[in-house]
Amino acid sequence: MNLQELKEILKRSEMWLNREQGGKRADLCNANLKWLNLSGAGLYEANLSRAKLVGTNLSKVNLQGANLSLANLYKANLSQANLVDTSLSKVNLEGADLSGANLYKANLTGANLTGADLIWSELHSANLVMANLTRAKLRRANLSLANLKGANLTGADLTRAKLNGAQLYMALYDDYTIFPEGFDPEKHGMRKVMK
Repeated sequence: MNLQELKEILKRSEMWLNREQGGKRADLCNANLKWLNLSGAGLYEANLSRAKLVGTNLSKVNLQGANLSLANLYKANLSQANLVDTSLSKVNLEGADLSGANLYKANLTGANLTGADLIWSELHSANLVMANLTRAKLRRANLSLANLKGANLTGADLTRAKLNGAQLYMALYDDYTIFPEGFDPEKHGMRKVMK
């Protein structure tokens, strides 16, 4: 896909969002969009499954309801992006910036979020079953009612994170995991990993 084709897809997507004639939902399945600046683009309900988005700037992008399953978003910038009800299953978000992103009810099953920045992110009711959150920055993140069963939280920083009603059964932690003040991981069914 060349830049002109991408511009046409984004233009038609914007038209689709505005319910204009000739508009079409963006289909960027398997697209190579590495290191592009797509900041502010309208990709509501777009198909980006298996897309290569390494280092791509998607800050403040509306991806609500989009399909990003199996996409590679290594070191991508998704700060303040709208990812409400988005499918991010088995996606690679290692080292990605998701600070301030809205991931309400997002499906992150089996996602790789190693070292990701999720500071101030909204993860209320998100599905993070078996997600890898090793060394993730989750300071002040809202994980209320999130499903973190079997997730790997070793080395994660959860300082002042909201964990009200979060499901943490069999989630992994270690001596380097930082929990909110007064939080007892064993009472929540978490499993300590010895290194």
